[in-house]
Amino acid sequence: MNRLTRFAFISSFSLIVFAAATCRADFTFTGFELTVDSLEFSMSGALPDELPVDAFNSLFFINSDINADPGFAFGSFVPADTATYSGSQELSSFFPVGTGAEEFGDYFVINFENDLTPGEVLSGDFSATWGPDRFPFDPDAFDFLNVQWGVGDAVGGGLQLGTVSNVPEPSAISLLLLSIFGLLQVRTNRQTLGQ
Repeated sequence: MNRLTRFAFISSFSLIVFAAATCRADFTFTGFELTVDSLEFSMSGALPDELPVDAFNSLFFINSDINADPGFAFGSFVPADTATYSGSQELSSFFPVGTGAEEFGDYFVINFENDLTPGEVLSGDFSATWGPDRFPFDPDAFDFLNVQWGVGDAVGGGLQLGTVSNVPEPSAISLLLLSIFGLLQVRTNRQTLGQ
């Protein structure tokens, strides 16, 4: 086995392992898009089997640098004008989504009407918009956001569900297909060269 074939084999094997690990993820977020005045994504998965310390009805999207100043979220408790979620849980009628309190860090929060429970499945599409001349976000001011259920002793101490970013990432299936294509191309090239 020459070096190129060995490299292609190892790369393909690594991608297969990555794809298998991705398929087993407890919680996934897809299509995450945060603009200056809107937010949308899909989520699917089961909550952890334990309760956070507090805020059982809330999901927090927290800047990886929670103390960023200025960060990506502007203003304290700036509510969305519209918010929808297609899952079975209802959004809060009081404050469904908005920026958090600046003194607690750089984040936004989604609140449900009722407390979420350990192991509960969340699955659906979420979207929110803010009205004209209200721009609560700078989508270029973060690398990724940590998504947490509830809080611990402070914002940022909840139960980790995953991370999201505005940067589109290739799916595991796309990477797997690309590596298989690469293997086939190496084999074709070897046959053409008579090796």
